[in-house]
Amino acid sequence: MATSRGRLYLWMYLAAALASFLAGLMVGWFIKPLKETTTSPPYHQSTRWKLVSEMKAENIKSFLRSFTKLPHLAGTERNLLLAKKIQTQWKKFGLDSAKLVHYDVLLSYPNETNANYISIMDEHGIEIFNTSYLEPPPDGYENVTNIVPPYNAFSAQGMPEGDLIYVNYARTEDFFKLEREMNINCSGKIVIARYGKIFRGNKVKNAMLAGAIGIILYSDPADYFAPAVQPYPKGWNLPGTAVQRGNVLNLNGAGDPLTPGYPAKDRYVILGGHRDSWVFGAIDPTSGAAVLQEIVQSFGKLMSGGWRPRRTIIFASWDAEEFGLLGSTEWAEVNMTQAFVIFLVSRETYMYLRISTD
Repeated sequence: MATSRGRLYLWMYLAAALASFLAGLMVGWFIKPLKETTTSPPYHQSTRWKLVSEMKAENIKSFLRSFTKLPHLAGTERNLLLAKKIQTQWKKFGLDSAKLVHYDVLLSYPNETNANYISIMDEHGIEIFNTSYLEPPPDGYENVTNIVPPYNAFSAQGMPEGDLIYVNYARTEDFFKLEREMNINCSGKIVIARYGKIFRGNKVKNAMLAGAIGIILYSDPADYFAPAVQPYPKGWNLPGTAVQRGNVLNLNGAGDPLTPGYPAKDRYVILGGHRDSWVFGAIDPTSGAAVLQEIVQSFGKLMSGGWRPRRTIIFASWDAEEFGLLGSTEWAEVNMTQAFVIFLVSRETYMYLRISTD
């Protein structure tokens, strides 16, 4: 009898505890949204409005002009000076920290004393045409130095000779059409392909798989010339004498070719992009770099007034993107080893500048 009464009391106690827990859960469930609805959105909306209202188009224009006065290829002295300039400005904007981070990575530059060029030979082996090594400078840029000649970084050395075969965009389906439908074999040939549709490195890879010994890439006006727009400097179209620069590295974003895939990044709010360019880079990438610069400045103004972010924000200006996303990937690989000691929420803002050398 006593045992039964004890069990009854135990069940009553458990039922009461469960009821209290459920009641508390329901109260918390219904009260919390009401509290957030009445306090959080106005605060966040106000902060968002202040941040956006701080940003000025004329400042972005000024940053863009300042950053693109001179060429600043990754790993060069000029790009290091640009990094230091950005660091100084970010400190001035009011960030808690602005660091220059150095990495040793493999970059690829052209041999300027033994220039690459393309030539057409007649049946006697005599050159009847060859391409120019340099682009003619646009008006106002005749005295600018250290402009890297047109080239594709990480392309193999060599001097292939062979017949030309046009392969459209050098996609897999283009080579299938040539070989399976048109019975044209690219083995031992030099293929000519136009930019577009796929990454240039994949064009090179596809050409290699098809047996080609060389590839010539060009910018087709059908893809890179907008109607009714004049060429630069009167408009923004690519001039007929200009050459695209790029890399043909095929590591699928693994970073430095010497250390692919290690060490990846911690959990932060990261906003950034690269600042290096093949030459001046007013569109790619410095239009974005100028916008980032104004964002950092606006954040700094809010912070000087006492506002702090609820989560750590990292603003990043990386180097060596043009060579295959090397700067951002190396930064991520290095910071992977620190992930286990850094927690999710802090109240500081940081800036990292990616510096690379050859």
